[in-house]
Amino acid sequence: MQSPKDNQQIYTKRRINLFLMIGIFILFYVFLVNAHNGDEGESIIAAGALVAMSIFTFSLIYFNKP
Repeated sequence: MQSPKDNQQIYTKRRINLFLMIGIFILFYVFLVNAHNGDEGESIIAAGALVAMSIFTFSLIYFNKP
């Protein structure tokens, strides 16, 4: 049985991760839109953002189970 304090910490951690994930999705979307009407440097940045987003999602799923 977990104490309410532990539950609060887990909830706070999940909420922070949710905000981080939303921010990464927004950044990736902006980079993707820029890459369509920009040069090749920006599409490389978009590919990097996609890799970072997938690594972050993987770490959320596998390492953040309460």
